[in-house]
Amino acid sequence: MPQSVEVLIGLLDSDHILLSNWRHAPEDWTYSDAEIRCGPWRGWIKVAFYADELTRFAEAIRTLYSDLRGKAELKPFDCRFALTFTGNGRGEITVEGHAGSDFVTDTELRFQFLIDQTFLPRIADGFAAVKSQ
Repeated sequence: MPQSVEVLIGLLDSDHILLSNWRHAPEDWTYSDAEIRCGPWRGWIKVAFYADELTRFAEAIRTLYSDLRGKAELKPFDCRFALTFTGNGRGEITVEGHAGSDFVTDTELRFQFLIDQTFLPRIADGFAAVKSQ
């Protein structure tokens, strides 16, 4: 899989999550590096997704885009990283999530920021492109 596939949630020069360096592994696992920037905080973590988690999240994002209300949730089997997009019905999308260091320590970053509905198709297409390669 080409490593050039990136999924950007937000804007690079503002609050964002950037998923890149995608790797497929045996037994239906997909790995990625995640950069998280929110307010004064910035960090990186390696994340894992199992089977069709990314495809289901892409579909939920597309539904959120058409309805503008409701939630799209990515809660991977490996729960050190999770995202929830919530629409307010007027085009504003709240991005909430958390990233944890490992299963032994309790170090965790919780974050929340806003994006516009117009970001959603690009995000959904990005997650769909990861699984299609």
